[in-house]
Amino acid sequence: MTYRYGSASSLSVDPGRVALGLSTTDPGTYLDAFTERADVVAAALLLVGRVAATRFYDPMTAAQLAELADPIITTGDGTVRFESLSACCGVAARLDLLADGLDITTQRAGTTNVDLGAGSRRLLAGVLPRDPLHLAVGDTGLLMTTLDGQSHERTVALPTAGSGRWPTCRSWRAT
Repeated sequence: MTYRYGSASSLSVDPGRVALGLSTTDPGTYLDAFTERADVVAAALLLVGRVAATRFYDPMTAAQLAELADPIITTGDGTVRFESLSACCGVAARLDLLADGLDITTQRAGTTNVDLGAGSRRLLAGVLPRDPLHLAVGDTGLLMTTLDGQSHERTVALPTAGSGRWPTCRSWRAT
């Protein structure tokens, strides 16, 4: 068996920060699908993004808080998972889209981290019950398309500060 990676993995060590950039053997699109209930998915994605941007208390530096303010998207095994951790690590949000709620064209295992910006929030807020919502997740980020237009959220570095905090978050342990 031969593995071919799209690029080299990287490790960057700076004072107070370690960043790991992983490469997969099959770069490109992780998911290309339409959602079955676009209005419900859009509302849930807005909530996942809102949790990531909310600070319930302030135990960290501004740089650490900014690093945690982006939802993480994981695909594989017929599921798409959007999850976020509040800036204070006190609240976690997770949206699992199962295969029967998606009309999937392409799906493979992958993880990316995106900044769910104001343009995407406006686009999602306009989705009505019978509207289509197309999601494309890949190395370049998240592309969402609705009847009102499209929004692309670029990939940002996966947080290192919050990754060890997920299991200790009270709301995460409750799920």
